[in-house]
Amino acid sequence: MDPLRTLNPSNPLNILLAEDERSVAFSISFALKADGHKIEIVNDGEQAFSELTRNPGAFDVLITDHSMPRMNGVELVKRLRETAFRGKIVVLSAHLSAENRAAYLALGVDTMIPKPFDVYQLRAVIRQIGNGEATGTEAQTAELQASEVFRLLRLALPETEGSTDPVSS
Repeated sequence: MDPLRTLNPSNPLNILLAEDERSVAFSISFALKADGHKIEIVNDGEQAFSELTRNPGAFDVLITDHSMPRMNGVELVKRLRETAFRGKIVVLSAHLSAENRAAYLALGVDTMIPKPFDVYQLRAVIRQIGNGEATGTEAQTAELQASEVFRLLRLALPETEGSTDPVSS
C-alpha cells in the first residue's frame, strides 16, 4: 500500500498553513495536496492574519503553529475571532501546555494536535472537517478538565513527609 495514497476527500478544502519551520510546512503541504486539497503557506501569524482578513471566505481551514515569529497562534486566533473568518482552525504545536490548550479551547479552535505528530492523524482530521464531522474538541475539553481536577486534588490533599502517596497520611 502506498503510504501517501489519497484519502479521497469528498470535499477538497482550501487550507492556509501558518508554519515557520520550512520542513514541517513542506511535509504537511505535500501530504494534504496528495489528498486533493489546495494549500497556501505563510511563515508567521501576521501573514496568516493578513491573508485571512483580506478575503475571509477564501479559506476553509487554518492550520497554525503556536510558536511563530511576529504573532503566536493564540494571538492569531484571538484576532481572527474579531473578524469575518468562519473557517475551521487546527493548531499544531510542541507547546500545548495546559494554559495554551485552555486558551485555544476558550477561543473555540476545532482541534489541537501536539508535535511531533503523525501526518496520518492530521490527514484524518482534515478529512473529518471536509466531511462535516466533529474533530474531537469535546474529548480534548474533557481531558483538559480532568487534568485540572487532578491538579486541584493534588493541591488540596496533604502530603505525608517522605511519602508520595497523599492518601497514606
